[in-house]
Amino acid sequence: MDKVNLIGKPISGSTTINHEVRQKLELTNDEYVLLSFLNTAQQEKRDITYELVYRKTAIEKADYDIISNKLFVRDYIRASKVEERVFIKVSKRFREAFYVQERDFDEFWFNAKTGVCDWPGSKSDALAKYIICRKSYPHDYLMKQKNWYFRFLELPDNSFRKKLGASVFLNMSTKRFEEDFEAHWRASTGVALKQQPVQPLSKAQKEGLFI
Repeated sequence: MDKVNLIGKPISGSTTINHEVRQKLELTNDEYVLLSFLNTAQQEKRDITYELVYRKTAIEKADYDIISNKLFVRDYIRASKVEERVFIKVSKRFREAFYVQERDFDEFWFNAKTGVCDWPGSKSDALAKYIICRKSYPHDYLMKQKNWYFRFLELPDNSFRKKLGASVFLNMSTKRFEEDFEAHWRASTGVALKQQPVQPLSKAQKEGLFI
C-alpha cells in the first residue's frame, strides 16, 4: 500500500540523487532530496508549503525543521518575508555543483526563444533519463533529434499526434530519440535527404564527456 501524506493523498515525488554532487557538497541524502525539491519548486515558481514538501519528499515535519535549519545555517537556502508570506530560495552553491550535462539539460527542456518548457511531463524524470542518455550520446545529437521531432510534429498531417513526454522520448529502453524524424519530415515535404547517420559515442568519447 502506498504511504500517504498528512491529508491522505499518496506521496507523488521522486528524486534522482547525484551522489558525486552530494558528497562534494557534504550533504546527507535527505538534505539533497529537500534541496532538489526546493530548487525545482523555485524554478517552477511554486508556492512552497510543508504539505507540498511532504508529498514530494516524504520528509516528516520534525526532520524537515531540522534539515531546513541546517541548510539555512550553511547558506544552501535563504528565506525572505514579504508581508505574511515567507519565500525560500536555493543558493547558487547547490545549482552550480552539477555536471555540465545537467546544465545542458535546460537547453533541451526549455524553448531557447521563449524560455518556456517545450515538453509535457515531469522535469525530474526527464533529467534522469537525459543523464543516462548522455553516457552514450552527445548533447548536440539529442538537441538535433529534438528539433527534427518538433518540426515533424508541426507538419499538417501530424496534427492528430500528441507530443511525447521528454522522459518517454529519452527512454533508453525504447530509444524513440533515435527515430529518423528528419527523414520523415523530408519525405513529407519532398526535400531531398542527405544521409548522415550518427553513431553512439566511442569509449574515448564517453570518457571525454566527464572531464
